[in-house]
Amino acid sequence: MPADRRAAIDIQDLLVWTYQDQAADVVSRTGAAGLYPAGCRSNLLAIRRNGRLGTRIDCAGSAARGGADMHPDAEAVHDAVRTLKPPWIGLVIDCAKTGSVPDWMPGAVPKPVPVPRGDGKPRMEYHDPGTRRKPAYCLLRYDPEPEHLAFVRRVYVEWWDAMAALVAKLPDLEDHAVSGPSVPREPWLRSAVDGRDKT
Repeated sequence: MPADRRAAIDIQDLLVWTYQDQAADVVSRTGAAGLYPAGCRSNLLAIRRNGRLGTRIDCAGSAARGGADMHPDAEAVHDAVRTLKPPWIGLVIDCAKTGSVPDWMPGAVPKPVPVPRGDGKPRMEYHDPGTRRKPAYCLLRYDPEPEHLAFVRRVYVEWWDAMAALVAKLPDLEDHAVSGPSVPREPWLRSAVDGRDKT
């Protein structure tokens, strides 16, 4: 069995390459416009038009990358991304294009803080609401709100799960042997154990 000469790459790095360097989403839209030109309302009409012309002009990549062809691996990655469920598609592409991960609010722990009044002082409840001479307690809220923290961390997990699903869909790329994701699925759990943030 011949040795695998493909370059090893983590799925996160492969996605960044696909959407930043190869501009797969832009090239794909441009190519579709060339395949099904304006004025053709269906694939059948486009095929008939191309048949009458005897040719089809392929402009894939011309607008996005100066006419360069998209690498077959980038095309395969983009095709695999488009098979994901809709929320995952946007999440994966947006993070890849910015080279970032979803903000899971490292180090955030909901803590009670006073609810401020208009003048910035803590809002109080009183035993004697009419005279307000006997304070009972200060109103509190949590910062950050636990529901918000749970939401942003759920988004991070969804992003991670989407990348793991992509690894399973991409075993046979031409030039890349994909692995990962190398980042932890729930980094806040590791942070709590280690006593420090890890991204």
